[in-house]
Amino acid sequence: MKVGFDVAGRLVKGDPLGAINQGNRQISDLGYKTIQEQYEFDAAYEASHQHQYNAANHLQQAYRGNMSNMRLWMSGERRNPNSNYGGAILNGGINRARSFETRGLSEEAAQAMRGVEGIAGSGTGLRGAGRLAGAIAGHLYAAPQIYGQAAMGGDPGDFFSATQNLIGRGSGGMDVQAGGRLGSIASGAIMSGSGFTSGLGLLGAMSKYAGGSSAAGDMANTAFAQQGLGNLDRMTKGNLDPYQAGVNLLAAAHHAPKIGVFGQEYLAGMDFRQMADVVGGAAMPGDLKSLGISRDMVKGVFGEQQRRMLDRDIAASPGQEGQLNPMQAMLKRLRGHGGDFGAMVKSEKLKGAGLEDAFSQYGTWLSSTGQADNYQSGVSMARTLAGVGTMAETKRRAGRGAGDADAAHRRLGRHR
Repeated sequence: MKVGFDVAGRLVKGDPLGAINQGNRQISDLGYKTIQEQYEFDAAYEASHQHQYNAANHLQQAYRGNMSNMRLWMSGERRNPNSNYGGAILNGGINRARSFETRGLSEEAAQAMRGVEGIAGSGTGLRGAGRLAGAIAGHLYAAPQIYGQAAMGGDPGDFFSATQNLIGRGSGGMDVQAGGRLGSIASGAIMSGSGFTSGLGLLGAMSKYAGGSSAAGDMANTAFAQQGLGNLDRMTKGNLDPYQAGVNLLAAAHHAPKIGVFGQEYLAGMDFRQMADVVGGAAMPGDLKSLGISRDMVKGVFGEQQRRMLDRDIAASPGQEGQLNPMQAMLKRLRGHGGDFGAMVKSEKLKGAGLEDAFSQYGTWLSSTGQADNYQSGVSMARTLAGVGTMAETKRRAGRGAGDADAAHRRLGRHR
């Protein structure tokens, strides 16, 4: 007699193999039904206890976020792994994470930290994150880049303060995005490959006449700042054409006759960032000091370069009526100032429409003579040349550092 077992384990007559297969199918179906019933029960329970589930999920997410922040803010300073500093490092990370979370700046602080440490190291990021988090919240999104790049030239805090001093249309400054753009360009130029300087001379030169009559005007005035800086670099490095290279070398030989041929060639090839910093009064960089190049030598060469720029003028002859057009008239005045555009602006006390006309006329001439890539970059060159000799201010000015939105909030607050 053949026997087999059903699912309940009862001995039955029949085919044992068939009984086993039948039992397996029934067990499989039972498991599926059990799982489905469990899912349905869980879903029903969660629906009836939604508040508790939400609280548990929030707690879990917060815990994971806190752990992530804690790891981010653990000190990057070198410690002896066998010492008892582990607890201090852990507590430091927890305290920093809680501090930013309390102020609602966790995301901004993390963005600042990660942005800076990739440029200037974790220690620099830790020191600047708190300050930069507030700036990012105020729409200065380039803050980590500016701070990290500026650290290469010395004190990033000073440079960042100078950048913030540019910002705040509600207090006489420029739009936050325009100020951030100039800060990024000037701090980035510190990494040109020449001896490090603070970048404050370049920032001062680029920003002195960059403000517009509106936020859009600020953005328009700074839109070609990078291209204009590249054009100025070609001039001071002697890369514009063979004539410019010759002008620079003759100027260096004239103003620095005792430093030798190698020193003269080095002086004739300075980049504009370094030249603007030195002329503005920044500390002399190591490469120039090594060659015996002084501040007066740099100023002399820069002045000669500007004067010789006018030798390219092929449009100085009057028209058929014997009259000079506005651009030619401006160039005639500029010759009277030795080609120093900044000196002309200051001496003639140009401002308002007269100043903007001078920028436009000089920019037109620079582009028409091939010294600028286009009219807009020529105007940017003119604005920067007029500002050379100005060091960006590092002492924080009241009301500066906030964008249009923040200024508007303050105005609304006074009327409540």
